[in-house]
Parts: sequence; C-alpha cells; structure tokens
Amino acid sequence: MQTNNIIKHYTKSTLIIGIDVAKYNSVARAFNSEGKELSKAITFTTDYEGLNLFHMWINKIKSTYKLKDSIIGMEPTGHYWIRIEDYIVDKISNSMAVLVEASDVKSMRDLLGMENKKTDHIDAMAIAKTILFGKYSTINKRNSGFTDLKELIRFREEKIKEKVRLDNKIQRWLDINFPEYKLLFKKWNTKTSIAILKNFPTQREILNTNSKKIVSTIKEEVKTGNISKYVELLKEIAEKSIALDKCSEMQKIILKHYLENYLNINQMLVLIENEVNELLKKIDYAQNLVEIKGVSSMFIGSLLAETGDLKNFKVPQQLLAYAGLDLKISESGEKKGKTTISKRGNSRVRAILFKYLLPFINANEEFKALHKHYTTRSNNQLKGMQSLIAVGCKLLRVFFGMSKTNTNYEPTIILEHNQFLSIAA
Repeated sequence: MQTNNIIKHYTKSTLIIGIDVAKYNSVARAFNSEGKELSKAITFTTDYEGLNLFHMWINKIKSTYKLKDSIIGMEPTGHYWIRIEDYIVDKISNSMAVLVEASDVKSMRDLLGMENKKTDHIDAMAIAKTILFGKYSTINKRNSGFTDLKELIRFREEKIKEKVRLDNKIQRWLDINFPEYKLLFKKWNTKTSIAILKNFPTQREILNTNSKKIVSTIKEEVKTGNISKYVELLKEIAEKSIALDKCSEMQKIILKHYLENYLNINQMLVLIENEVNELLKKIDYAQNLVEIKGVSSMFIGSLLAETGDLKNFKVPQQLLAYAGLDLKISESGEKKGKTTISKRGNSRVRAILFKYLLPFINANEEFKALHKHYTTRSNNQLKGMQSLIAVGCKLLRVFFGMSKTNTNYEPTIILEHNQFLSIAA
C-alpha cells in the first residue's frame, strides 16, 4: 500500500469517519484531518431509517465545521459493511468509502494504549485513526459480473461442503446396513451403484428380485457397462451379508432422502459451473486465461471472484500484496531473519491459488519446467513449498499482464528463450 499517496485523498476540509460495523447497531465516530473528534459518536441501524440518521449526522458535522468531503472507513468483516458502502456511494455526496485491515486496526489500538480494550466505540475510533495514518484501501467499484461471480463461487463452495457431508452419511449408512457393499463398489457414488441403491437399497430386495428385472431397471439409468456381471456379484454378497433383514423401513427412507439430496447437489453444481462459464465469457480477458494449458474455468472463476477485475490493480506487486504473497524480512540490528510471504492479504486468494496450482503445474510444461528449475538449480535452490510460492507468484503476474494487454498466453516468455526445456524433459 502506497501510504503517502493515499494520504493525499484528504485535506483540512475532509471529515474522517470510522465505523464499527455490526449486524444490527453500528457505531461511527468523526474526526478532522488533525485527529480532533468533532461530535459525539452515533449508533445507528443499517436499515433505511438508521442510514438516513447517519447521513444527517454527517451533514450536520460538515455544516458546523464547514467541511466539504468525507472519507468513511470500515473493516471488511462479514457482509454487513456492504449495505453501508452501497448507501455511501449512492446517497452521500462528496464521500469516499474505504476499507481498513483488522491487523492495522489492532495495531492502532495498541498505539493508543487500548490493546486490552475492545468496544464498538474504541474500534470506531481506531478505524478513523487508521485512516488518518493512510492505512486504508479504496473500494473498487463493484462490477455486477464480478459480484455475481463471487456469489456463485461462494454458493458452489457451500454445495460442495454439503455434498461431502452427504457422502459421509451415505457411507455410514452402508457400513451399518450393508457393510459388504464396498466389496463390489469401492466408491458408492458411481452411476451403477447409485442406480442400485435408489431402486434396490436392501439385501432382501436384491435377493427377491429377478436378475433380469434388476438389470433392466439399472439399464434405464446406466446405458453402458456389464450390468449383468454386477448383478450376479451383488446377489452373492447380499445373500452372505451379516446385516441381512436388519434394515428397517425408516432406514430406507433416510437413504432415499440422502440420495435425492446428493443428486440434486450434483445437478446444482453443473448449473453453477455453466453459469460461471457464461459470466467469464463477458470478461474480455478471461477466455485468454482459461485457454492456458492446465488452467480451468473454475480456477479463473474462483480467483476473479476474490480479486475482482484484475485491471483494477495498477502493478503486479499490488495483486501479490492483495494475495498476501508479497515478501517480508524479519530482522533486528545485526540479526537477519528469514524472508517469508506476508500472509496479510486475502487468504482466500492464496487458498484458491494453492488448490489449483499443483494440477496446473503437472499439466503445463512451461511451469513444470520452472518448478523443477527452482528446486534443482545449484544456486539459491528452493524447497518444495518455496518453489510453489514462486511459481504461484509468477502465474499471478502472467494473469495480470494478460488482463492488462488482453493478449494470449505466450509459453516462450515463461521459458525465457527455452532455457528450461532440457529440465522439463
């Protein structure tokens, strides 16, 4: 963050406001550019009436002290700040909404001698003082496409978590009611297995149903594979099951419910991924990124959902800092510490990057060569995780450059005139 440049955003005619945002009652405190508090703190609700009251409070302070503009800051925790930010942008003229990092606010509390105190009023003051020190970031104008992308990706994550929970519940159900089932299907969620569980969930139903009937029923849902072979094996393990005739009607209902929800989630995930692809088509440079070998649409969709438009970053270093991948050195006096990444940025960006990075490296020859070069070179050899961080930073720089210039991926630039090709072999 370029603090000196940011401080230029305010002058002696600027009102500085810090808001401690809460679900119901938020607290705001107002200061001038010299750090003097200009009014009693206000507590307001984040609904229509409360925000209008907040607006009138600001106008009264501006009028009393003849101030022209205002900077209003909040911590981006939770989602309740979004209501206030929208209101500031839409309703409060000559005002700028900004965000401050929780770590900077904590440091400010320590500086003010309030390290062991944490109240709404103290936090509101600490946020305002943090702004005065220039430790804040402006909020990029929210593009509806990127906003929708973020909502979709978050929704997809919720559905994946639900799917994992259902997977565990169904495995538990099978362990109790049909423990031998895993001898036939190592993974219960194959198409053939799901068709069997939907139509013949218990050992007794399998044994009492003609094999041809089972085969024809399954083939209505599964068009390929040797179903007859599965059915004969299924009857054998059903007959020898230690849980034969132990499954109650209620247990069958529970399994049916689990399976229906599982299949519904699968359908929803397909719809989400299709919608993500459609949204990416509306972002001019996104298709170029997806066309990089090893980069999936969900990788780019997840990344842009957190970073927003990459064009909003002025230089690659800003993007790396936003991801917490900028370097910091711990040293004191003559003692030199290790160089590590700061981890002060958006942790979700780092999580997304490292989730997709290994599959990407395995699929992309240039970055595989780069990773091998970092871990095998004689000078300044990197350990595995250090190399992954370096490769990840390189990839983000590539994404940044391609977004700024709207150009296609150039492998030769990564390889720097093919100097790593022998390593990749």
